Amino acid sequence: MPLRNLIERMRTEILVGDGGMGAYLHTKGLPLETAFDLLNLTNPRLIMEVHREYIEAGAQTIETNTFGANRVKLLSAGHADQTRQINIAGAQIAREAAAGRAYVLGSIGPTGDPKAQESRSPSDVFEEQADALAEGGADAFIIETFVRLDELTAAVSAANRAADLPVIAQIAASAQEEAEPKRIVEALLEAGADAVGVNCGTGGPTAALKAVQAFAASTTAPLAAHANASFPTYVEGRYIYANNVPYFAEMAIKMAEAGANLVGGCCGTTPEHIRAVRSQIGRREPTPRQKRKSTSRSKTGLRSKSKRLSSAVPPPPNFLERKDRDVKIIVEVDPPKGLNVDSAVRASEKLAAAGADAVSVAENQLASPRMSSWALSRLIQRVAGLPAICHCTCRDRNLIGQQSELMGGYILGINHVLAITGDPMSLGGHEGSSVFDMNSFGLIDMMNRLNAGENLRGESIDKPTRFIIGCGVNPNRHKLAGEIRRLEKKRSLGAVFAMTQPPADVHILQDLKQQTAEMEIEMFVGVIPLVSARNAEFLHNEVPGINLSDETRRRMANAPDAAAALREGVQIAKEQIDQILEIGFKGIYIIPMLRRYSMALELIEHIRLQT
Repeated sequence: MPLRNLIERMRTEILVGDGGMGAYLHTKGLPLETAFDLLNLTNPRLIMEVHREYIEAGAQTIETNTFGANRVKLLSAGHADQTRQINIAGAQIAREAAAGRAYVLGSIGPTGDPKAQESRSPSDVFEEQADALAEGGADAFIIETFVRLDELTAAVSAANRAADLPVIAQIAASAQEEAEPKRIVEALLEAGADAVGVNCGTGGPTAALKAVQAFAASTTAPLAAHANASFPTYVEGRYIYANNVPYFAEMAIKMAEAGANLVGGCCGTTPEHIRAVRSQIGRREPTPRQKRKSTSRSKTGLRSKSKRLSSAVPPPPNFLERKDRDVKIIVEVDPPKGLNVDSAVRASEKLAAAGADAVSVAENQLASPRMSSWALSRLIQRVAGLPAICHCTCRDRNLIGQQSELMGGYILGINHVLAITGDPMSLGGHEGSSVFDMNSFGLIDMMNRLNAGENLRGESIDKPTRFIIGCGVNPNRHKLAGEIRRLEKKRSLGAVFAMTQPPADVHILQDLKQQTAEMEIEMFVGVIPLVSARNAEFLHNEVPGINLSDETRRRMANAPDAAAALREGVQIAKEQIDQILEIGFKGIYIIPMLRRYSMALELIEHIRLQT
């Protein structure tokens, strides 16, 4: 007898799902690096065995072994050309195992790589997978373990385009914790989901239960929950989960009581977990629920108004919007290698008095540890009253740390940020590894998302930031057109100003001006007042991105003594500034060497006398 429509049945009966696939295969002896999805082709008997174990345990829905079988993930494993076959086979194996006793849910997971450069859009990737799963015989789609709401809604829409099948959309339990449940539910239902819910995440059933409770208060749509058994422990190359079958079954009852219509398991759960769940909630009717208003009332029946306390420091005005100066000046200030900040802060006060519009605070330049650029930026803004452009690199923090640092910096009043990829750790000769979870493009996009009021997962951050986003430009690249294309992409992602490496000669500047004339981005051209011939040779030969002209190096080498070298360095910088202004640039970025801020003061005076 054919199975009733899945969504219709979920509204009248709580269904029991299956448990984990990858983690369960791992307990059967397969190493973690196994391409589990490829087993649909190489060892279908094993996948069939797992499906049948779950059905015998009482599962009424089983998920295909295709969670990671999208083209992006398979590309990294070297099996992209088998995407369609893997998904069709996964659905066919599950359908044969189900034999009319359980619904087959075509499993679709995220692409897993925020830096993946695919010729196809993510929507096309998801649609390709969903189409193959439908061809293989899936009864419905279960789109699961997504941490980014925008990617999840894109997958839901793609699945609806691929086939006229029910769609269950599950966000990762940990991704839901700090988000707005109502916003998640509304976005998923609007994208075309028939049921919503949670699975996996970083925790166990408690996290899933909290999510079900939150969703149940926001919608009357069917809810699904597939929780992990527990937090995992990594022991001797294996992930170990708690042997907590009775506890898991008790939590499943609570999920059902909270409003879940489909309850199953995810990582660490086994047929034993599902057997226990089925014995507790089999054939139970769903808990009646209705959307509840999220207003709070005091004992008197009146709505209470709690004061929102905020310790946020007001950010400085956008220095780009100053109308009283035709030419704007940024001067770089180095964070100390130790704890003495007096030199940097006092220099910033002098720069402000001389007419600088902002200071630029580097972050661990040349991959050498220095004081936090965020902390020094805060001190400079508080003491010198000058906007600080805080450099933020992709080298030193992972995705979580990067978002945390940006939000923390914004609360401290740091709103001007320069997004740069950063030098690799090997450049500084220090132990440790570079992170590079993203490059400068991804960092700009991250700040732009925060400016829209959400993090990378699509979760609300309560209110939008107002970052003024800058980026780096290297005009000395062999092919300037490629650098211009990179700049255009950074502008499209949200950058509004750019700071260049010092150009090697005036011809590069002319090309740079011509190719960026129509681009809506403010350009600050880098100028280094050299201090000695040795300094010039070091920069030219050892520092990435800096190329000095032969004429500049010759002039520094011909200086008869140290004092003359300083004077020559300032004179060369003045000539470069004159050329920059003559070509038509309206932004100067002064980069003093070895904390010679007095040279920067001379250059500021030179600029202000002309403008």
